[in-house]
Amino acid sequence: AKIVLDRAAPLSKSTAPPITIPDLALAETLSEKAGAVINAVANGECPADIGAMLIHSIGALSKIIEIDELDRRLSALEGSV
Repeated sequence: AKIVLDRAAPLSKSTAPPITIPDLALAETLSEKAGAVINAVANGECPADIGAMLIHSIGALSKIIEIDELDRRLSALEGSV
């Protein structure tokens, strides 16, 4: 069954070569990470489409963190009532 599924709906493989974003590892906050990506795109070190995908991913991560924080705060409020 796995062979049939693999042939009917193969997993997509990345077509972009690996890239290195300078200063990304040094960035501590999400906004600093986004800035590192934008700088890499501006300096020609990262293709614009990959940069846009990374910025989108950073934005999605920030929303997840925000939801986690709101959930933690709500749980603390409910626990104190």
